[in-house]
Amino acid sequence: MGAAARDKDSKLYVRVALRCALIVGGIVFTIFLVPRLINLFFPFLVALVVAAIANPIVVRLNQNLKIPRRLLAVLIDLLVFVLISSIIVFLFYAVISQVISLATTIEANWGAVFDSFESFDDAFVWLESVLPAPLAELLPHMQDNIVNSIKTASKDILNHVFSTVTMLTSKAGSFFAGYIISIMAVYFVVSDYDSIRERAGRIAGPRATGTISMLKNAATTAAGGYIRAQFVLATCATVFMLVAFLAYRQPYALLLALALGVVDLLPIVGTIAVLAPWGIIEFVWGDVNKGVFLLLIGIAYTVLRKFIEPKVMGTQMGLSPLVALMSLFVGLKISGIWGAVLGPMALMLAISIFKSGLFDNTIADFKAVAVDVSGIFS
Repeated sequence: MGAAARDKDSKLYVRVALRCALIVGGIVFTIFLVPRLINLFFPFLVALVVAAIANPIVVRLNQNLKIPRRLLAVLIDLLVFVLISSIIVFLFYAVISQVISLATTIEANWGAVFDSFESFDDAFVWLESVLPAPLAELLPHMQDNIVNSIKTASKDILNHVFSTVTMLTSKAGSFFAGYIISIMAVYFVVSDYDSIRERAGRIAGPRATGTISMLKNAATTAAGGYIRAQFVLATCATVFMLVAFLAYRQPYALLLALALGVVDLLPIVGTIAVLAPWGIIEFVWGDVNKGVFLLLIGIAYTVLRKFIEPKVMGTQMGLSPLVALMSLFVGLKISGIWGAVLGPMALMLAISIFKSGLFDNTIADFKAVAVDVSGIFS
């Protein structure tokens, strides 16, 4: 091997080592530092997102109607402030009113609560009369376990309520400070959006700017595909439940179907988390037909969703059903529910980045090292 070939090989291995170090550093940075940076600069990130969404509208209004950009920034800032403030006030009012209503209802119907427990006991008496003797002998123990579970769950719910209220109270000041800063930042970023983007482009350079633009487009495509897929799955759940409830002549069929469609958007949990407890309660309370019906439609749609989900995810996100299913499973194993949610998006983002050619040189170097190493053993 000549000196030129040895020098070429040494440069190749140096590049591969540096790129491996950059990959490891990027993974560590993403896992440990990015969440902290997002938390630290969250109000300004919100302002950038709002400005990026509003900028095309601002540019069009500025060109067509000749409205000054700073005036448009003020109007958008006021619109965002009114919208978010209205949502906060509505949620706060809804939570407080619901808590007061719940407390009032419990106090007014305390006797009915005890009657419900008595009917609960009657339900077990009914079950004891229809079940075989070996199973009937287990009912008292099962009843004690259910009652203890209800008591434990009640205590846990109260503890969680108190801890949540305490946490929200302690963080209220920080939240409102961040909220005010976000509103102020929206105005400054929207009014100077073009100049901020221009200065950032000069600092980063044309190559980094192109890379950031490519990453933004890939992330937008992945997020859009995932949102479309979830909307299609929620629509399927709504239609399935509506048909089933109408066939059973269930009151408020449309309202229940819409609610279950929204529940189906929850990662992994889905409609079975509502239908299974509901069906068990109906069965224990004596309405066997309805209990069996609810359990059957819950199981049927869960099985159906597991079949159609990879296909829908693949169609909407541009992935094959098998690859979409693998990304769901791997994400679930790595990070639980959120991993299952973000797995297909992360995979699609990675595929988009590789297709862009950003890592072509890195892949070529790794292939060259692989060929060099395989030549040693041949």
